[in-house]
Amino acid sequence: FHTLRFLKQGDQTAELARSTALLATVLWMISPLQVLAVSYIVQRMASLAGMFFIMAMFFYLQGRTSPAALKRGIYYTLFTASALASFGSKESTAMLPVTIFFYDLFLIQGISRENVMRSLKLAIIPTAIVIMLAMFYTDYSAITEGFAQRGFTAGERLLTECRVMIFYLSLLIYPLGDRFALLHDIDVSLSLVHPWTTLPAILLIVLLIGYALWIATERRIISFCIIAFFLNHTIEGSVISLELIFEHRNYIPSMFFFMALSLSLIRMLAWLSYKKALQYLMATVVVCFLIVEGY
Repeated sequence: FHTLRFLKQGDQTAELARSTALLATVLWMISPLQVLAVSYIVQRMASLAGMFFIMAMFFYLQGRTSPAALKRGIYYTLFTASALASFGSKESTAMLPVTIFFYDLFLIQGISRENVMRSLKLAIIPTAIVIMLAMFYTDYSAITEGFAQRGFTAGERLLTECRVMIFYLSLLIYPLGDRFALLHDIDVSLSLVHPWTTLPAILLIVLLIGYALWIATERRIISFCIIAFFLNHTIEGSVISLELIFEHRNYIPSMFFFMALSLSLIRMLAWLSYKKALQYLMATVVVCFLIVEGY
């Protein structure tokens, strides 16, 4: 809500901020994909990390936009504490700083050549520090040794995760009960064409990210949400020797998916204001979807 309201007052998005934020929250809250994050005991860490993740983004926005130096200091302190608590809750939130980077660039500064270059220059030193710390303190042998206990290699896992990402998206859009499970049995991608859905999944992800970059200046919220969704799947959806698929991994990434979906629906409802019958029909469909999904 505060992110949408931050946009310039002439932007239609700011006028629809409350409705968009409310719809996004309800969609995210009642999605069946969130069940494991609260009922699978060990993954309470996912819901706890999600709470601190949201708090960190909120405090960062307040600190970034506050005119008073004292308030900025307080908000940045709260941001740091929330970020550390998020890191301590679950390791997958390591993408929070990168998410904040894109959040600031896309939604606070706005995409331009000057802003991109300035942001990259500011990110060089922190990135170099993180890389140096990773080189000294990361046990890379543990990553490779972990695959000895798995039925797939790092490359096969990476290929398979592309299909998993598309499956996650389908669960968010088409959440039928018999498609959910604690443990999913998914075929490992042995190559780009085995199974044949591997290459189409990769191409679809590339197209979605490419589309996000293409609309970055005109539809920056949608663009940011697409990038943030895939970005926050990076840790658990890359070459780390974890299990291939778990629904609770969508707890944080799905926040961005539902924000993009809600913004699109609210804008469409506003666009149909001159045709009341169609507007009421679409609103009815959305309400019915919410009732069915919640049930």
